[in-house]
Amino acid sequence: MGKGKIGRNDPCWCGSGKKYKKCHRDRESEKPVEPWEAARSMRDKFSSRVCSAPKNLHKECAKKIVKAHTVPKSSSLKAIAVDGHVLGGKLGFESLQKHNGKIRPEKIGINNASTFTGFCQKHDDQLFSCLEKEAFTKTEEQCFKLAFRSFAREYYTKSALVNMYEVYAGMDKGKPAYRQAEIQEQAFFTNVGAEAGLRDNIYHKERFDKGLEDNDYSDIRAVVIEYASPFPVQVSGSVNPDFSFDNIKLQDLSDLEVIPDLLSFTSFYDGNKSYIVLSWLQHCHITCTALVKSLMSKSKEDISTYLVQYIFSNFENYFLSPKWWDEICSDDKESIVEISHDNVSMFVEPNGNSISRKILNAVLPEPENIEYINW
Repeated sequence: MGKGKIGRNDPCWCGSGKKYKKCHRDRESEKPVEPWEAARSMRDKFSSRVCSAPKNLHKECAKKIVKAHTVPKSSSLKAIAVDGHVLGGKLGFESLQKHNGKIRPEKIGINNASTFTGFCQKHDDQLFSCLEKEAFTKTEEQCFKLAFRSFAREYYTKSALVNMYEVYAGMDKGKPAYRQAEIQEQAFFTNVGAEAGLRDNIYHKERFDKGLEDNDYSDIRAVVIEYASPFPVQVSGSVNPDFSFDNIKLQDLSDLEVIPDLLSFTSFYDGNKSYIVLSWLQHCHITCTALVKSLMSKSKEDISTYLVQYIFSNFENYFLSPKWWDEICSDDKESIVEISHDNVSMFVEPNGNSISRKILNAVLPEPENIEYINW
Protein backbone atom coordinates (compact mmCIF):
# COMPACT_ATOMS: atom_id res chain seq x y z
CA MET A 1 0.00 0.00 0.00
CA GLY A 2 3.05 2.24 0.46
CA LYS A 3 1.51 4.38 3.21
CA GLY A 4 4.95 5.58 4.36
CA LYS A 5 5.42 7.36 1.03
CA ILE A 6 2.22 9.38 1.32
CA GLY A 7 2.67 12.98 2.39
CA ARG A 8 0.47 14.47 5.10
CA ASN A 9 -1.26 16.74 2.60
CA ASP A 10 -1.49 14.21 -0.23
CA PRO A 11 -4.86 12.73 -1.19
CA CYS A 12 -5.56 9.69 0.98
CA TRP A 13 -4.93 6.27 -0.57
CA CYS A 14 -8.52 5.16 0.18
CA GLY A 15 -10.03 7.46 -2.45
CA SER A 16 -12.14 9.50 -0.04
CA GLY A 17 -10.90 12.79 -1.54
CA LYS A 18 -9.67 13.94 1.86
CA LYS A 19 -6.05 14.73 2.71
CA TYR A 20 -4.15 11.78 4.16
CA LYS A 21 -3.67 13.58 7.50
CA LYS A 22 -7.45 14.08 7.78
CA CYS A 23 -8.29 10.51 6.83
CA HIS A 24 -6.16 7.38 7.24
CA ARG A 25 -3.05 8.72 8.94
CA ASP A 26 -2.84 6.90 12.30
CA ARG A 27 -6.17 5.14 11.54
CA GLU A 28 -4.91 1.98 13.31
CA SER A 29 -4.64 4.00 16.54
CA GLU A 30 -8.22 5.29 16.42
CA LYS A 31 -10.98 3.91 18.63
CA PRO A 32 -12.69 1.00 16.82
CA VAL A 33 -16.35 1.41 15.90
CA GLU A 34 -18.49 -0.48 18.40
CA PRO A 35 -21.07 -2.90 16.97
CA TRP A 36 -23.89 -0.94 18.61
CA GLU A 37 -22.64 2.28 16.99
CA ALA A 38 -22.62 0.65 13.55
CA ALA A 39 -26.08 -0.81 14.19
CA ARG A 40 -27.44 2.61 15.19
CA SER A 41 -25.96 4.22 12.07
CA MET A 42 -27.51 1.50 9.93
CA ARG A 43 -30.92 2.00 11.55
CA ASP A 44 -30.68 5.75 10.97
CA LYS A 45 -29.85 5.33 7.27
CA PHE A 46 -32.67 2.82 6.79
CA SER A 47 -35.29 4.92 8.57
CA SER A 48 -35.17 8.13 6.57
CA ARG A 49 -38.63 9.60 6.00
CA VAL A 50 -39.55 10.25 2.36
CA CYS A 51 -42.56 9.93 0.07
CA SER A 52 -42.01 7.67 -2.94
CA ALA A 53 -44.99 9.04 -4.87
CA PRO A 54 -44.14 10.61 -8.26
CA LYS A 55 -42.40 13.98 -7.90
CA ASN A 56 -45.29 15.75 -9.64
CA LEU A 57 -47.51 14.69 -6.72
CA HIS A 58 -45.17 15.84 -3.94
CA LYS A 59 -46.87 19.22 -3.68
CA GLU A 60 -49.93 17.30 -2.43
CA CYS A 61 -48.02 15.30 0.20
CA ALA A 62 -49.25 15.13 3.78
CA LYS A 63 -46.76 16.23 6.41
CA LYS A 64 -46.86 12.86 8.16
CA ILE A 65 -44.69 10.04 6.77
CA VAL A 66 -46.15 6.69 7.82
CA LYS A 67 -44.73 3.24 8.46
CA ALA A 68 -46.13 1.68 5.30
CA HIS A 69 -46.64 -2.09 5.21
CA THR A 70 -45.44 -3.72 1.99
CA VAL A 71 -47.12 -6.95 3.11
CA PRO A 72 -50.59 -6.11 4.47
CA LYS A 73 -50.81 -6.49 8.24
CA SER A 74 -54.54 -6.94 8.77
CA SER A 75 -54.93 -9.80 6.30
CA SER A 76 -51.64 -11.39 5.24
CA LEU A 77 -49.47 -11.12 8.34
CA LYS A 78 -52.28 -11.87 10.79
CA ALA A 79 -53.19 -14.97 8.77
CA ILE A 80 -49.77 -16.59 9.34
CA ALA A 81 -48.89 -15.07 12.73
CA VAL A 82 -48.73 -16.82 16.08
CA ASP A 83 -49.39 -14.62 19.12
CA GLY A 84 -49.02 -11.51 16.97
CA HIS A 85 -45.59 -12.50 15.63
CA VAL A 86 -44.19 -13.82 12.36
CA LEU A 87 -40.64 -14.91 11.56
CA GLY A 88 -38.40 -12.86 9.32
CA GLY A 89 -34.78 -12.30 8.41
CA LYS A 90 -32.97 -9.40 10.03
CA LEU A 91 -29.99 -7.80 8.29
CA GLY A 92 -28.86 -5.62 11.21
CA PHE A 93 -25.30 -5.85 12.53
CA GLU A 94 -26.50 -7.38 15.83
CA SER A 95 -28.39 -10.22 14.13
CA LEU A 96 -25.64 -11.00 11.65
CA GLN A 97 -23.09 -11.02 14.44
CA LYS A 98 -25.29 -13.26 16.60
CA HIS A 99 -25.66 -15.81 13.79
CA ASN A 100 -22.07 -15.66 12.49
CA GLY A 101 -22.98 -13.68 9.40
CA LYS A 102 -25.95 -15.88 8.49
CA ILE A 103 -29.60 -14.85 8.31
CA ARG A 104 -31.82 -16.92 10.59
CA PRO A 105 -35.55 -16.24 10.91
CA GLU A 106 -36.35 -14.36 14.11
CA LYS A 107 -39.58 -13.25 15.75
CA ILE A 108 -40.98 -9.94 14.50
CA GLY A 109 -44.20 -8.32 15.68
CA ILE A 110 -46.71 -7.84 12.87
CA ASN A 111 -46.89 -4.10 13.63
CA ASN A 112 -43.26 -3.79 12.54
CA ALA A 113 -42.95 -6.52 9.92
CA SER A 114 -42.51 -5.32 6.32
CA THR A 115 -42.76 -1.61 7.20
CA PHE A 116 -40.71 1.23 5.74
CA THR A 117 -41.10 5.00 5.99
CA GLY A 118 -41.43 5.46 2.26
CA PHE A 119 -44.81 7.18 1.78
CA CYS A 120 -46.69 10.09 3.29
CA GLN A 121 -50.03 9.32 4.89
CA LYS A 122 -52.03 10.71 1.98
CA HIS A 123 -50.26 8.86 -0.80
CA ASP A 124 -50.00 5.59 1.10
CA ASP A 125 -53.78 5.68 1.43
CA GLN A 126 -54.52 7.12 -2.01
CA LEU A 127 -52.17 5.07 -4.18
CA PHE A 128 -52.97 1.70 -2.64
CA SER A 129 -56.67 1.99 -1.85
CA CYS A 130 -57.46 -0.44 -4.69
CA LEU A 131 -55.45 -3.06 -2.80
CA GLU A 132 -56.46 -2.24 0.76
CA LYS A 133 -60.12 -1.33 0.32
CA GLU A 134 -61.24 -3.42 -2.66
CA ALA A 135 -61.43 -7.16 -3.30
CA PHE A 136 -58.50 -8.44 -5.34
CA THR A 137 -59.85 -9.13 -8.84
CA LYS A 138 -56.51 -9.06 -10.73
CA THR A 139 -57.18 -5.76 -12.48
CA GLU A 140 -54.42 -3.92 -14.33
CA GLU A 141 -54.43 -1.24 -11.65
CA GLN A 142 -54.13 -3.73 -8.78
CA CYS A 143 -51.28 -5.63 -10.46
CA PHE A 144 -49.54 -2.32 -11.29
CA LYS A 145 -49.88 -1.04 -7.72
CA LEU A 146 -48.60 -4.34 -6.27
CA ALA A 147 -45.54 -4.07 -8.51
CA PHE A 148 -45.00 -0.43 -7.62
CA ARG A 149 -45.31 -0.99 -3.86
CA SER A 150 -42.71 -3.78 -3.99
CA PHE A 151 -40.48 -1.65 -6.19
CA ALA A 152 -40.83 1.44 -3.97
CA ARG A 153 -39.31 -0.41 -1.04
CA GLU A 154 -36.45 -1.62 -3.23
CA TYR A 155 -35.86 1.96 -4.41
CA TYR A 156 -35.88 3.16 -0.80
CA THR A 157 -33.41 0.45 0.24
CA LYS A 158 -30.99 1.18 -2.61
CA SER A 159 -30.99 4.86 -1.64
CA ALA A 160 -30.18 3.90 1.95
CA LEU A 161 -27.35 1.59 0.83
CA VAL A 162 -25.69 4.44 -1.06
CA ASN A 163 -25.87 6.51 2.13
CA MET A 164 -24.26 3.64 4.07
CA TYR A 165 -20.91 4.05 2.32
CA GLU A 166 -19.39 6.28 5.01
CA VAL A 167 -20.52 3.85 7.72
CA TYR A 168 -18.91 0.86 5.97
CA ALA A 169 -15.75 2.84 5.19
CA GLY A 170 -15.41 3.87 8.83
CA MET A 171 -15.39 0.27 10.08
CA ASP A 172 -11.60 0.07 9.61
CA LYS A 173 -10.82 2.34 12.58
CA GLY A 174 -8.40 0.67 14.98
CA LYS A 175 -7.57 -2.05 12.46
CA PRO A 176 -4.11 -2.91 11.08
CA ALA A 177 -3.13 -1.64 7.64
CA TYR A 178 -3.96 -4.84 5.75
CA ARG A 179 -7.48 -4.93 7.25
CA GLN A 180 -7.97 -1.25 6.41
CA ALA A 181 -7.24 -2.07 2.78
CA GLU A 182 -9.64 -5.04 2.80
CA ILE A 183 -12.45 -3.06 4.42
CA GLN A 184 -11.99 -0.09 2.07
CA GLU A 185 -12.02 -2.41 -0.96
CA GLN A 186 -15.21 -4.12 0.23
CA ALA A 187 -16.86 -0.75 1.00
CA PHE A 188 -15.87 0.58 -2.42
CA PHE A 189 -17.32 -2.34 -4.39
CA THR A 190 -20.45 -2.41 -2.23
CA ASN A 191 -20.98 1.26 -3.00
CA VAL A 192 -20.34 0.78 -6.74
CA GLY A 193 -23.07 -1.86 -6.77
CA ALA A 194 -25.43 0.27 -4.69
CA GLU A 195 -24.98 3.33 -6.91
CA ALA A 196 -25.53 1.26 -10.06
CA GLY A 197 -28.65 -0.27 -8.48
CA LEU A 198 -29.99 3.16 -7.58
CA ARG A 199 -29.33 4.43 -11.12
CA ASP A 200 -31.20 1.43 -12.53
CA ASN A 201 -34.12 1.99 -10.18
CA ILE A 202 -34.38 5.65 -11.12
CA TYR A 203 -34.84 4.48 -14.72
CA HIS A 204 -37.61 2.05 -13.72
CA LYS A 205 -39.23 4.55 -11.36
CA GLU A 206 -39.69 7.06 -14.18
CA ARG A 207 -41.79 4.46 -15.96
CA PHE A 208 -43.82 3.58 -12.87
CA ASP A 209 -44.35 7.28 -12.17
CA LYS A 210 -45.69 7.92 -15.67
CA GLY A 211 -48.32 5.22 -15.26
CA LEU A 212 -49.35 6.62 -11.87
CA GLU A 213 -49.52 10.21 -13.12
CA ASP A 214 -51.55 9.25 -16.19
CA ASN A 215 -53.74 6.70 -14.37
CA ASP A 216 -52.74 4.34 -17.18
CA TYR A 217 -51.83 0.87 -15.96
CA SER A 218 -51.81 -0.94 -19.31
CA ASP A 219 -48.01 -1.25 -19.19
CA ILE A 220 -48.24 -3.97 -16.54
CA ARG A 221 -47.69 -7.67 -17.23
CA ALA A 222 -48.23 -10.33 -14.56
CA VAL A 223 -48.82 -13.93 -13.66
CA VAL A 224 -51.16 -14.51 -10.70
CA ILE A 225 -50.87 -17.82 -8.83
CA GLU A 226 -53.85 -18.53 -6.61
CA TYR A 227 -54.16 -20.67 -3.47
CA ALA A 228 -57.21 -21.74 -1.50
CA SER A 229 -55.53 -21.24 1.91
CA PRO A 230 -52.98 -18.84 3.46
CA PHE A 231 -49.54 -19.35 1.95
CA PRO A 232 -46.97 -19.78 4.78
CA VAL A 233 -44.42 -17.41 3.22
CA GLN A 234 -45.37 -13.78 2.56
CA VAL A 235 -43.03 -11.45 0.66
CA SER A 236 -42.81 -8.15 -1.16
CA GLY A 237 -39.78 -7.21 -3.19
CA SER A 238 -38.25 -6.45 -6.57
CA VAL A 239 -35.30 -8.15 -8.21
CA ASN A 240 -33.33 -8.22 -11.45
CA PRO A 241 -33.74 -11.86 -12.54
CA ASP A 242 -30.35 -13.24 -13.56
CA PHE A 243 -31.07 -16.97 -13.84
CA SER A 244 -34.13 -18.98 -14.86
CA PHE A 245 -35.53 -22.01 -13.05
CA ASP A 246 -33.56 -24.06 -15.62
CA ASN A 247 -30.30 -22.38 -14.52
CA ILE A 248 -30.03 -20.47 -17.80
CA LYS A 249 -28.58 -16.95 -17.51
CA LEU A 250 -31.25 -14.38 -18.35
CA GLN A 251 -29.15 -11.23 -18.02
CA ASP A 252 -25.62 -10.34 -16.96
CA LEU A 253 -25.83 -8.26 -13.79
CA SER A 254 -22.06 -7.73 -13.72
CA ASP A 255 -22.33 -5.43 -16.76
CA LEU A 256 -22.98 -2.15 -14.96
CA GLU A 257 -23.39 -0.24 -18.24
CA VAL A 258 -26.65 -2.07 -19.00
CA ILE A 259 -29.85 -1.36 -17.06
CA PRO A 260 -31.25 -4.79 -16.17
CA ASP A 261 -34.89 -5.80 -16.40
CA LEU A 262 -36.92 -5.76 -13.18
CA LEU A 263 -39.41 -8.20 -11.66
CA SER A 264 -41.70 -7.49 -8.70
CA PHE A 265 -42.71 -10.42 -6.51
CA THR A 266 -45.57 -10.26 -4.00
CA SER A 267 -47.46 -12.82 -1.95
CA PHE A 268 -50.47 -11.95 0.18
CA TYR A 269 -53.72 -13.27 1.64
CA ASP A 270 -56.95 -11.34 1.17
CA GLY A 271 -58.98 -13.13 3.85
CA ASN A 272 -60.32 -15.64 1.36
CA LYS A 273 -57.47 -16.77 -0.87
CA SER A 274 -53.71 -16.42 -1.14
CA TYR A 275 -51.99 -15.01 -4.19
CA ILE A 276 -48.44 -14.95 -5.46
CA VAL A 277 -48.09 -12.24 -8.10
CA LEU A 278 -45.06 -11.90 -10.34
CA SER A 279 -45.36 -8.59 -12.20
CA TRP A 280 -43.30 -6.34 -14.44
CA LEU A 281 -43.54 -3.48 -16.91
CA GLN A 282 -43.70 -4.15 -20.63
CA HIS A 283 -40.08 -3.18 -21.32
CA CYS A 284 -38.99 -6.10 -19.10
CA HIS A 285 -41.30 -8.62 -20.77
CA ILE A 286 -38.76 -10.86 -22.55
CA THR A 287 -36.65 -11.55 -19.45
CA CYS A 288 -39.59 -12.00 -17.10
CA THR A 289 -41.60 -14.26 -19.40
CA ALA A 290 -38.54 -16.48 -19.85
CA LEU A 291 -38.35 -16.78 -16.06
CA VAL A 292 -42.06 -17.59 -15.71
CA LYS A 293 -42.02 -20.12 -18.55
CA SER A 294 -39.13 -21.96 -16.91
CA LEU A 295 -41.14 -22.08 -13.68
CA MET A 296 -44.20 -23.43 -15.44
CA SER A 297 -42.11 -26.21 -16.96
CA LYS A 298 -41.92 -27.74 -13.47
CA SER A 299 -44.58 -30.17 -12.28
CA LYS A 300 -47.60 -28.46 -10.74
CA GLU A 301 -47.03 -30.03 -7.31
CA ASP A 302 -43.47 -28.59 -7.23
CA ILE A 303 -44.23 -25.02 -8.36
CA SER A 304 -44.76 -23.75 -4.79
CA THR A 305 -41.44 -25.23 -3.68
CA TYR A 306 -39.57 -23.49 -6.49
CA LEU A 307 -41.35 -20.21 -5.69
CA VAL A 308 -40.34 -20.45 -2.03
CA GLN A 309 -36.74 -21.23 -2.99
CA TYR A 310 -36.84 -18.17 -5.26
CA ILE A 311 -38.02 -16.01 -2.36
CA PHE A 312 -35.18 -17.12 -0.09
CA SER A 313 -32.67 -16.79 -2.94
CA ASN A 314 -33.59 -13.24 -3.89
CA PHE A 315 -35.38 -11.33 -1.12
CA GLU A 316 -34.92 -10.35 2.51
CA ASN A 317 -38.36 -8.78 3.01
CA TYR A 318 -40.07 -12.14 3.63
CA PHE A 319 -42.13 -13.38 6.56
CA LEU A 320 -42.84 -16.93 7.63
CA SER A 321 -45.54 -18.67 9.55
CA PRO A 322 -43.95 -19.76 12.87
CA LYS A 323 -46.18 -22.85 12.78
CA TRP A 324 -44.89 -23.82 9.33
CA TRP A 325 -41.29 -23.21 10.40
CA ASP A 326 -41.69 -25.39 13.48
CA GLU A 327 -43.12 -28.20 11.36
CA ILE A 328 -40.42 -28.38 8.68
CA CYS A 329 -37.39 -30.62 9.20
CA SER A 330 -34.01 -29.37 10.40
CA ASP A 331 -32.42 -30.05 6.99
CA ASP A 332 -34.93 -27.73 5.33
CA LYS A 333 -34.29 -25.05 7.94
CA GLU A 334 -30.55 -25.20 7.34
CA SER A 335 -31.09 -25.17 3.56
CA ILE A 336 -33.19 -22.00 3.90
CA VAL A 337 -30.45 -20.36 5.99
CA GLU A 338 -27.81 -21.28 3.40
CA ILE A 339 -29.94 -20.10 0.46
CA SER A 340 -30.59 -16.78 2.24
CA HIS A 341 -26.89 -16.40 3.03
CA ASP A 342 -25.90 -16.89 -0.60
CA ASN A 343 -28.34 -14.10 -1.48
CA VAL A 344 -26.44 -11.48 0.55
CA SER A 345 -22.88 -12.85 0.41
CA MET A 346 -20.35 -10.93 -1.69
CA PHE A 347 -18.20 -14.05 -1.98
CA VAL A 348 -20.63 -16.37 -3.76
CA GLU A 349 -20.49 -16.37 -7.56
CA PRO A 350 -23.99 -15.66 -8.96
CA ASN A 351 -25.73 -18.86 -10.03
CA GLY A 352 -29.15 -20.43 -10.35
CA ASN A 353 -28.40 -23.54 -8.29
CA SER A 354 -30.88 -22.74 -5.53
CA ILE A 355 -33.79 -22.25 -7.94
CA SER A 356 -33.06 -24.80 -10.67
CA ARG A 357 -33.31 -27.95 -8.53
CA LYS A 358 -35.70 -28.98 -5.82
CA ILE A 359 -33.95 -28.51 -2.50
CA LEU A 360 -36.75 -28.24 0.08
CA ASN A 361 -39.07 -31.08 1.09
CA ALA A 362 -41.40 -28.91 3.19
CA VAL A 363 -45.14 -29.31 2.70
CA LEU A 364 -46.61 -26.38 0.74
CA PRO A 365 -50.07 -25.81 -0.75
CA GLU A 366 -50.53 -26.56 -4.44
CA PRO A 367 -51.71 -23.78 -6.80
CA GLU A 368 -55.44 -23.75 -7.38
CA ASN A 369 -55.36 -21.49 -10.43
CA ILE A 370 -52.77 -19.64 -12.57
CA GLU A 371 -53.77 -16.61 -14.63
CA TYR A 372 -51.75 -14.44 -17.02
CA ILE A 373 -52.42 -10.68 -17.16
CA ASN A 374 -51.76 -8.72 -20.40
CA TRP A 375 -49.61 -11.35 -22.06
